[in-house]
Amino acid sequence: MSAHTPDSNPHHDLAGDLEIAQATERLFAEIATTSGNPALQAGLASVNAQLHAIRPFEAALFPDRQAELDALTKAWREGDMERLQILLRHYFARRRDAAPQLAHLISQRH
Repeated sequence: MSAHTPDSNPHHDLAGDLEIAQATERLFAEIATTSGNPALQAGLASVNAQLHAIRPFEAALFPDRQAELDALTKAWREGDMERLQILLRHYFARRRDAAPQLAHLISQRH
């Protein structure tokens, strides 16, 4: 997989990346809020804050982020918890597996 930074593509849509990142944060916050579990809500708020600066870099490794977010949102809106759990496991596994590449991309920017 060839990684590139958002700046390496002159047609790259950084605003779109930020919108996807913000929409992802909102979806996860909505899920946590609906749980009614204050510890989950606080934990997710902390994770969202930590990942806020990282999410735009995911575009270099996950060009299908919008489709991924759309699938998560659809499962959530339709109340398909089984599908949502599967999608969330896949979402987090992909990012866990890509952590070294994400760290490399971020280190090149600083």
